[in-house]
Amino acid sequence: GHADALSFTLSVGGKEFLIDPGTYAYHMQGPWRRYFRGTAAHNTVRIDCVDQSQSGGNFMWLRKADARCTLWRPSDERDVFEGWHDGYTRLADPVIHRRRITLDKAARRVVIEDILQTAGKHDIELFFHCSERCQVDPAPGGYSLSQAGKTLFLRLPQAKGASAQVFRGSIAPLLGWVSRRFDTKQPAPTIAWRARLGGECVLRSEIAC
Repeated sequence: GHADALSFTLSVGGKEFLIDPGTYAYHMQGPWRRYFRGTAAHNTVRIDCVDQSQSGGNFMWLRKADARCTLWRPSDERDVFEGWHDGYTRLADPVIHRRRITLDKAARRVVIEDILQTAGKHDIELFFHCSERCQVDPAPGGYSLSQAGKTLFLRLPQAKGASAQVFRGSIAPLLGWVSRRFDTKQPAPTIAWRARLGGECVLRSEIAC
């Protein structure tokens, strides 16, 4: 029921690092309902500040993104997932989003490759929603995510004009929240990466222990 195609979560050693922010509310709090079910509230890519799916109300979608898995290849060395969705083909300049996630077990590294196919330029956003228990600090090329004596390093895509910012409990814009149970919410750090890009591009992010 959310616009969350190709989103993922990540736990290490039983500790949540990247999370799904939850639901919060159904009938009331219209802006909050739209936020928690929107693309920006999930660990995926948003194009031109538009959700992947078009909402038609609290429990309806006028158009729901069709998401497909095209590859799942596990092995002792690495697990590889590939998928795509068509949520942004409705734009005047259509965009196809493909995502490849590779878990390199020996290197203890996750590589996320977002392939965007388009003709013109678009505003691209990439979100990483962290557990409320995480401490997020700047690190070379990205951020460190720490909790309970464990630290991960997130390296963000390198692109001309790109910027990144951490939001926690932000109201304008609504960003950086988690809802662990119905009708409750609390601040949690969210990393938002942004760039304006065109043509076919590959955004490569890495998460390492």
